[in-house]
Order: sequence, then C-alpha cells, then structure tokens
Amino acid sequence: MGKENEKKFKIIGEIPFPLKKPELIEQGYIFVEKDKHLRVRIIHDVNGYVTPTLGLKFENGKDIGRDEYEPIIQFTDAKEILERCELRLEKIRNSYVMGLIKYDIDEYPNGLKIVEVEFETQEAKDEWEKPNWIGDEISGVYKYSNITLAKKKLIF
Repeated sequence: MGKENEKKFKIIGEIPFPLKKPELIEQGYIFVEKDKHLRVRIIHDVNGYVTPTLGLKFENGKDIGRDEYEPIIQFTDAKEILERCELRLEKIRNSYVMGLIKYDIDEYPNGLKIVEVEFETQEAKDEWEKPNWIGDEISGVYKYSNITLAKKKLIF
C-alpha cells in the first residue's frame, strides 16, 4: 500500500508556471467513513487517454500522510461504478513537478481553486517554503474536502 503525503491550500495569487495539460477528473464515492473511503476515479487527459482507478484511503492518525491503495481498473467497470455513486464531482487538474514536490492545481465548477502539495520525502516536506501564490492551509478542513464538495454535486 502506498503513502500519500500532502497538504492542501487555497490559491491566492498568480501561479508562476504554465498550466498546459489539464485533465478532467470524474470521481465518485462508493463508501465514506470517518477514517477511510473508497472512490472510483476516471482521469481524461488532453491526448484522449483515460485512466480509471479505485482509490482506497485510510487515515493513519500519525501525521499528514494517509495510506493509499489505487489500482487501475477496467474503464467499463469504472464508468458503471461511477454511475451508481450518489456522491460525485468533477474537477480540472493541472500538475507540475518541481524536484521532490508535486503541485496538483484543482479547479472546480463553482470556481474554487486549490493546490495539493505532495511531498516525495519527509525531508522535502521539512525544507519546503510556501510560495507567495499559495494561501492558507486547508488540509483536513471539512468544507474543502472532495467528499464535501461531492455532496454539492459539482459537475461541469
């Protein structure tokens, strides 16, 4: 099982690098509990490629990291599962990697823009300095979670 080590922030300024390859992400939640959830996700990239996954995430209660398992599944299965999900959302994602840090910039149909900063190592996280285009941290803030946003049915 992998480890997700990220923080989430509001975007408050001009992003200083080009956003060239947006992906449309459709995702739905199969089940949601306090410390774990299972989702289906279909990522559509600008070249027409589709990546369907199941994502199982567990809070570990120790740090910002979460245990994560995200296998690729058949597209037809993903589409059928997604259609059965009551909690769904869509977002446009642009990703940018700088060294050991990945920035996932998500824009939702309601205009909300956030950035998930994912750290490859603990050392990268410890040494990272927040750039001026990134605002307040919203990691763990309920109203900004994808699950909460899915309850608002944010679909393009």
